[in-house]
Amino acid sequence: MVLGALYAEVERQIMNLDNNMFIPSSEALMALNRAMHLYVSTYYKTFEVNEESRKRLKRMLRPSIITNFYPNTDIVINGYKVINAVLPDDIKYTVLEVVTLQPISLPDDNVINFTAKVYPITLDAVMSNIDNPFKRPHIKKVWRLDVTGGNHHTFIIPNDFNLSRYDITYITVPVFTDITAIVNTPGNSLDDYLNETYQHELIPIVVDLLIAPYKSMLSQNKVEEKEEELQKQQEEETK
Repeated sequence: MVLGALYAEVERQIMNLDNNMFIPSSEALMALNRAMHLYVSTYYKTFEVNEESRKRLKRMLRPSIITNFYPNTDIVINGYKVINAVLPDDIKYTVLEVVTLQPISLPDDNVINFTAKVYPITLDAVMSNIDNPFKRPHIKKVWRLDVTGGNHHTFIIPNDFNLSRYDITYITVPVFTDITAIVNTPGNSLDDYLNETYQHELIPIVVDLLIAPYKSMLSQNKVEEKEEELQKQQEEETK
């Protein structure tokens, strides 16, 4: 579906609610982008356990191989390295991840790679488990600090290894720029992000977001009209 077709359907449904209601394309565009975030956030909650959720978000999955790392100087843990990995700009949620570790004691011409699973963990849990030999990071398991925000992921790895590669599959959320487009162009096509079967599900979300502030205004107008009516009634009764 081209964005222009979606916009036309949104306009039609709003006109059915109120013929006098006009929604500028700029407001509709903001509502569409917000609707996409709400849509992705809703189905990500059940992504791992629900096949229908995975089908809806399938076209928003992006694989990436990251090799851009730098030391995290804000966190110091004796015996371990704390490393930041620079993330893609369009990442929203992490779905799959694995890292590659290399021993620093081997010569350059004798490279051995170890593939390690990634375990998200809070900083409090790090402090509680760092001395536990059964839970702390090793060559088959690394920790990733589970924090929100920022353009990086922070890993905690054994001190005698280097982090050489981070393989990640993540969910992106598009940011559309032209809701009036009548032809599919890169970045302005729902088809690039959502299967045609599910595209119609966005329309009521966009409509609800657009009419929400006007609903409040209409409700307030009705309250004021009722107050005026009661006031006139009281004035007539006192005559």
